[in-house]
Parts: sequence; structure tokens; C-alpha cells
Amino acid sequence: MLEEARLTAALAVHVPADTCNGPGPSEALVVLSPLVTATELCIPEDADLSLDAGCNLLTTCHDVEEGSRWWQGDLYLWLERRYSREALSEHLDAAAYERVRPYIWTSERCPPDIRQPALTWSHHRAVGACSTEAERLDWLLRALAEGWSVRELAAAMRGDVAQRPTVDREAVLSRSHERIGQTWTVEDDDAVRAALGAS
Repeated sequence: MLEEARLTAALAVHVPADTCNGPGPSEALVVLSPLVTATELCIPEDADLSLDAGCNLLTTCHDVEEGSRWWQGDLYLWLERRYSREALSEHLDAAAYERVRPYIWTSERCPPDIRQPALTWSHHRAVGACSTEAERLDWLLRALAEGWSVRELAAAMRGDVAQRPTVDREAVLSRSHERIGQTWTVEDDDAVRAALGAS
């Protein structure tokens, strides 16, 4: 499908992985496209785009959203190493710097070799305050193993994480099915809350 190939090529140009230092997919995504603006993905209504290709593009868009924070931070640090902080400050106004500052800080605190692709950028930002890289990596690996959200990770780091309640899914479904077509009562609410581990 020619249109599909053009859209995919327009959305993403791939750079060989050996140009990157960190872990990740076999290729690094770089967005360079006349079809993409700051506020729109310009796909013609009559585009010959298969459902599979469209779903793949959705994944690409998600990767771009999640990755762009890393890319901005990493790019700034690269420019700083290459041209100096002073040279950068002459080219970036204060507003532009403030916009990328959290990305720079997180990229600096969590270099590519400790980043966990299965966790969000926000997980990495949360561990940035840890004093050593080893400590940051340890928290990231714990968050990964425990399946913690960013909020749960932050709570664990503060030392006030509560045990995640066990949900009795069968009890919730059973109660719900029993009450179909009937008035839902306070007792029903209490039973479901108990099964969900809520107080």
C-alpha cells in the first residue's frame, strides 16, 4: 500500500541502534514529518491505511509522547557537552529553558543505562531525588517488580506505602449479578467495598 508506506515514512525516520548508548528497541525513533504539526496529525480522509498499520501508528504516537521528554533532556545534555552551557544560554531564552528543565534534570539523574522502558518517565523523575545512581536503579527495579504506579513508588520512597488491598473479584461479580434488576442498597455497597479491600 503506497499511501501506508508514505505515511509511515513521513511519520518516522529510523536511526540505527548503534548510534544510541542506552537500551531500547532495535531502532531509535526520530520524528521528521510534514504530516505532523504541533496540534495535528494530518492524515487524509481517503488515506489507504490498514487497521494494523493505523494501530502501529498509535503505538508510535505513544512512544513519541513518552520518549519526547527523554529526547529533550538528552538533547540538551548533548548540546551542553558539545557547545557548553554558556553557548546554550545565548540561544535558549529563559522560557524555553524552564520548559525543558525537568527533562534535563531527569535525563541527568537517570542516564540511559538505568532507565527502565516498562516504566514511565514520571517513575524516573520520582527517583531522581535519590542521592546515588545505585539507589535510583534499585527503586526503579522495585517499582517494576511490584507493578507500582508513580504515586505508589513515591509513597514507598517516603516509607508510608500501604499494602495494596487484595480484591475478591468473584465476590464483587457475584454480588453484582445477584442484584441485577433490583435496587442497590447500602448493604450492597458495604459488601462490594469489603470485597474490594476498601474501608
